[in-house]
Amino acid sequence: MITGLVTTSAIGIVLALVILHKMRRNQLNGPFALWWLMVAGLAIVVPWFPHFLNHVAHYLGIAYPPALFLLLAIVLILVKMLSMDLQRTRQDKKIRRLTQRLAILEHDIRQLQKGDGPSVSHAEKNSPVSATKETSPMDDRG
Repeated sequence: MITGLVTTSAIGIVLALVILHKMRRNQLNGPFALWWLMVAGLAIVVPWFPHFLNHVAHYLGIAYPPALFLLLAIVLILVKMLSMDLQRTRQDKKIRRLTQRLAILEHDIRQLQKGDGPSVSHAEKNSPVSATKETSPMDDRG
């Protein structure tokens, strides 16, 4: 039993060290690092308290306590996947808007180079400076 505890805790410690190293080298951002540090912390702590898992499994009516651990792991994976999909959707919207703005600006530049100034500059019309409310063009929460 002790070897399983030590092995699982060692895996958690190595994972935590790798995450901290990636954070230090700026290869992993804060929210993502926090998620993985939480996973590493659980890998370090949970094996040392197996009776807690047994009590929770019994309370929930699960006959085989390791099945609770697997169920929690699956739920955490699904939550992580959902959060990644939400973030990807926000990034896709932002990329689409930036691509559209770039196309408008390139069109305006081509018109200026021809000598035909744009009658109403799309860039100025959609500019955050001319907008009545003070928001950043990068601020896309909707």
